[in-house]
Amino acid sequence: MQPDLHARIQLKDTQTAWPADIETIAGRADIAIVLRLVCTAMARRYSFLIRRLGAKSTLAASWDAEAARSVVSFDLDDADPNSLSCLVEGQRLAIVAWRPIVADGGDWWLGVADHHGGDRSGTADNDLMSGFAELIALQLGEAVPSPVGRARQQHPGFAPDDAARALIEAIPAAVAVIDADDRFVMWNLLYEELCGPIVPVLKVGLPFAEMLRVAARDWVKHPTLYDEDWIEARMALHRTASSAIDCQIADGRWMRIKERRLSTGGMIGLWTDISDSRAREGSLRQLFDINPMPMIVADRSDDRILAVNEQALDLYGYARHEFMRLTMADIDAAGARHVLRAIALDPDALGGNMPVWSLKRADGSLRQVEMTSRAFTFDDKPAELIVLRDITQQRVADADLRHTRAFLNSVVDAIPTSVYAKDMQNGGRYVLFNRACMELSGQDGDKAIGKSDWELFHPNQATRFIAQDEQALRAGVMQIFEETITRSSGEKRLIRTKKVPIADREGGAVRFVLGLADDITARRDLEAKLVRMAHHDPLTDLPNRILFQQRLEAALALSARTQAAVAIHYLDLDQFKAVNDTLGHAVGDALLKRVSQRLLSTVRQVDLVARLAGDEFAIIQTGVTGADEVVVLAERVVDLTGMPFDIDGHRLTIGVSIGIALGPRDGSDPSTLLKNADTALYRAKEDGRGLFRFFEASMNSRLQARRAFERDLRRALVDGEFEISYQPLVNLASGEIAGCEALLRWRHPERGYVSPAEFVPLAEETGLIVPLGLWVLRKACATAAAWPAHIRLSVNISPRQFRAPMFVDTIVSALRDSGLPPERLELEITESVLLVENAGNVAMLYRLREAGIGIALDDFGTGYSSLSYLRSFSFDRLKMDGSFVRDIGLNAESHVIIRAILGLAHSLGMKIVAEGIETEEQRDHLQTLRFDQGQGYLFSSPRSATEIDILIASAPFVLDDDGASRKTGLS
Repeated sequence: MQPDLHARIQLKDTQTAWPADIETIAGRADIAIVLRLVCTAMARRYSFLIRRLGAKSTLAASWDAEAARSVVSFDLDDADPNSLSCLVEGQRLAIVAWRPIVADGGDWWLGVADHHGGDRSGTADNDLMSGFAELIALQLGEAVPSPVGRARQQHPGFAPDDAARALIEAIPAAVAVIDADDRFVMWNLLYEELCGPIVPVLKVGLPFAEMLRVAARDWVKHPTLYDEDWIEARMALHRTASSAIDCQIADGRWMRIKERRLSTGGMIGLWTDISDSRAREGSLRQLFDINPMPMIVADRSDDRILAVNEQALDLYGYARHEFMRLTMADIDAAGARHVLRAIALDPDALGGNMPVWSLKRADGSLRQVEMTSRAFTFDDKPAELIVLRDITQQRVADADLRHTRAFLNSVVDAIPTSVYAKDMQNGGRYVLFNRACMELSGQDGDKAIGKSDWELFHPNQATRFIAQDEQALRAGVMQIFEETITRSSGEKRLIRTKKVPIADREGGAVRFVLGLADDITARRDLEAKLVRMAHHDPLTDLPNRILFQQRLEAALALSARTQAAVAIHYLDLDQFKAVNDTLGHAVGDALLKRVSQRLLSTVRQVDLVARLAGDEFAIIQTGVTGADEVVVLAERVVDLTGMPFDIDGHRLTIGVSIGIALGPRDGSDPSTLLKNADTALYRAKEDGRGLFRFFEASMNSRLQARRAFERDLRRALVDGEFEISYQPLVNLASGEIAGCEALLRWRHPERGYVSPAEFVPLAEETGLIVPLGLWVLRKACATAAAWPAHIRLSVNISPRQFRAPMFVDTIVSALRDSGLPPERLELEITESVLLVENAGNVAMLYRLREAGIGIALDDFGTGYSSLSYLRSFSFDRLKMDGSFVRDIGLNAESHVIIRAILGLAHSLGMKIVAEGIETEEQRDHLQTLRFDQGQGYLFSSPRSATEIDILIASAPFVLDDDGASRKTGLS
């Protein structure tokens, strides 16, 4: 029969241990006593007794004082009429065991509620059965004071025989009742079925000890048959207030015998088959011992450790005997015990999160562990199973992973390229959006994550993006797109995007599209600028030689179709080098820009003005039908260029020389036409500059001669045709040789000696002066290394040499290879070196000075107006140009200038050398003025290395008392 408990029953009075209507239900107070004792025997916190009277279901329950305040109601599950639950403190507990009985004219159910939902066997059943047995024993004990078999004392309103029999037979366990004299009083049929061999001797009044002897012999498996010691021990347990023992019977089953002494002196015994439970316990124990997870069983009442497996011992670092003496408080480094208890009673207390604690090992070190805890009964004690997982290395790895992810995120954010990713299986929503992508799109990256293109961009733009994604997915490989996008600010940018399809895992389906986008607006602008720079002169913005060649080809092609001529005007500015050298490159550049503007003003839109190099320009004049048109343009260019220019306060006047070639008459291809125009330009320069000349075939012979001379010059260095002569510098006070100047000479195999005035300018123009100067330096240093230590070597350095890369390194290398000390070398430079890129050149001079090399300023006073460079660098010597020496004594002005130069040099701490001394009168004047040194043919002409050695070895240039001098050694 099932209880009718579909209606929720509330306990209205929770302050008393028993509902107020229990007396009415039972009809007498004894039933309340029975229920209280039943629940006490069951040792459960939540117990209940339900009785149905007619259509009404009523409830009686027992709990301790705390439980009385917490129990709310008992419910019957509508879906399962056999399922009961109990609501306690807002948490629903399952009814783990309940049994129907029939007694006192009504239907009764006795049950137990616990946290172990769904457990309808084991300890809960045993406790419940103990409760039933206690109920029966109490009924018998209270009603039948003396053991008289199955006789019962009648009680008003209660039928003990029927009630007792109904109760004891309803119990699905073997039950026996023993009186105060330890004799059997009552048992149920299950007891008889279980006892087997004992049944023949079982009778009311059978002594308990006699039953033990029979059991030891025929029923209980025991190591020693008829073991009186075992029987004596068993009787000792029997005499205690309560006991429990497990034993194995003859058929192999295990029985748990619980005995409880009654207030009347008798005893009740409950025999329960625990074979399955023992088997499970054995399996669970084995699983506990071999489980790879560290596990501990702790007593919930006093925190003693009841069991531990080897894995937990290894984790904690204790021996088993040491560990078993500890409590959970001893090994709880994190103070987590109260939390573990809460988890044990309610696994959902932390919302499914796994707590992490610090675990203290035997050596005092800490480990990070995850702990789970579950409440259960262990050896009839409330316990909890604690499972640990050492996550120390995992935490380190997780920290490293977090660090790596943070680092990678920062790297991705720091990448200047826009990087984003879309989940194409989730509507193309963004899952990655780095900082550069935010800056490029104008979108907030945090808000962009999880959104699609439709939500972020204009529909037209979103449509293009999605179409590109689909194209990348179809292709299965990277696709590149270029397009103009409009940012949220309205600004338009040109974007180049690489879209790469990516699988969600190795071998998986393509799920993501990775985008790498670059703003190439500036790059395209730069490319356009570079294209223009590649075809235009950066200073004047005129077409350069490359574009000039292209336009000339096009003009010649057009000329071939139209029969109209093409004129090339090849221009070279006159006197531009002098402006550049005297006033500097800044003024020179400004002059070139102004010239460009005037040239542009002289031509038609169909014509082209180009800057080919330096101060060389060219004009392509198209559609020429007669020579007079060419002449008109050339004259206009000459006149306009010859007009003064006002630049930075300087009034500059230059000119232009023009060479003209006509195509296709003078050449049908650009190179030939330009070469012939260059030839005509060379003729215009020779004829006096400020002129224009048309190309004539005869011009080639003169040009060929110049080019032949240039080839000879190049060959001369290779063939060893150059020589070095040395001219001494004499101390005017003592007549001793203070040094020698190295002078370059060219002995041509056919022309003989070639004047330096002829080949040096050409060497400067062609750049040959750099290797020539290096050769002179190295050879002269090797020669001077053999001279006496007080004689210095002077070497002239041209401006082009001075500006050559690694100039100082070549000087130092020559000194090192020759062995000549740096202080014996003096480099002679001209004023023009300092007038060009003054700051850089002065820095170069200081580098030479730091290397120990002397610096002399040659040809001082020859026409340059600025002396500011004398403040920038303190020269070792000033060499006064020979033009001043020639005029000395002839006019007062020369004398004044010489005295001024001398005073300037001495006031700046520089020695002064007079060049070009050819007469004794000149020498005498210079001595009177107290010049330091002199150089000229009066002392010696330039001599070969052998002759200069002899001259140095001779006596000095002796000065007589009357001022006359004589030479010793060479005449």
